Amino acid sequence: HPHEQVASVLEGRLRFVLGDEEHVVSAGECMIVPGGVPHEVEALTDALVLDVFSPVRDDWVRGDDAYLRA
Repeated sequence: HPHEQVASVLEGRLRFVLGDEEHVVSAGECMIVPGGVPHEVEALTDALVLDVFSPVRDDWVRGDDAYLRA
């Protein structure tokens, strides 16, 4: 996606892969994902994450983000 993303991990641990880099992010930490950078995220534990996107994710606002809701 072209949006910059800031993922704030409120509970648990996540593994982010951005290109060739891997980061484990725990509760109280954030990960910044630049727009247009291929990435993946894996929950290593049950987790609660606050994602903030800029600009706003219109697909999420419209509710047509079926890839995420499946």
